[in-house]
Amino acid sequence: MNREFSHEYASRSYVNTAHAERAEAIARFGFLVIAGADRGLRRTIEVLSASAGGLIQRWQEYQARRATHRALSALDDRLLRDIGLTRADVELGPNELPISFDEAVPAATRPSASIYELKRAA
Repeated sequence: MNREFSHEYASRSYVNTAHAERAEAIARFGFLVIAGADRGLRRTIEVLSASAGGLIQRWQEYQARRATHRALSALDDRLLRDIGLTRADVELGPNELPISFDEAVPAATRPSASIYELKRAA
């Protein structure tokens, strides 16, 4: 009977050890899953924020091209000739213009020209 008792104690010890190791393995696996999900979520956020930044930049560039086209369209043919453009160049669209808004439109004709720029242009 003494042998059976020691055998029962030994098997219980193995079972308890196996349960503890299983619990530790599950805990480690859970940690790895959470860490992987965190890494994936962070990467997704980085990609989305980079995409949003690109979209915002493209929108600002579009607005600048649109303002250039609007300002050049408001100029008469003589002023366009002075800056080296024709009406056909303006009608091509903002993407095909050989110059930018700052180069093309004199400060005095800009809708948002400051007082300093107006004095300098006069």
